[in-house]
Amino acid sequence: MVCQACLRENDPFAKYCGECGRGLAGQPVAASSAVGVWSDRTRGCTECDATIPPRSRFCQECGTAPATVARRGHRSGLMLGLIVVGVVVIVAAFAAIVIPGHFG
Repeated sequence: MVCQACLRENDPFAKYCGECGRGLAGQPVAASSAVGVWSDRTRGCTECDATIPPRSRFCQECGTAPATVARRGHRSGLMLGLIVVGVVVIVAAFAAIVIPGHFG
């Protein structure tokens, strides 16, 4: 099915354009300032669990832009843990230098 807005050829079952996110059946898509992220790999949509095909910036099932979804993962927790460990090491090293010299 060809999108009338951007002229991209989409899968025949697609409800929304994979390039611009517009509805293919004539229904308007909710206005959003989000820009979909292009990827050369398939991804899962976090809204409807459909598979977003390669080279699609929007989900063809629900029209969601993947860029609007907060990324989930353990990296932020890992980063916080590393920062805490770094601060503890710095404080311990400073204490080892300052305290013996102060009392000794």
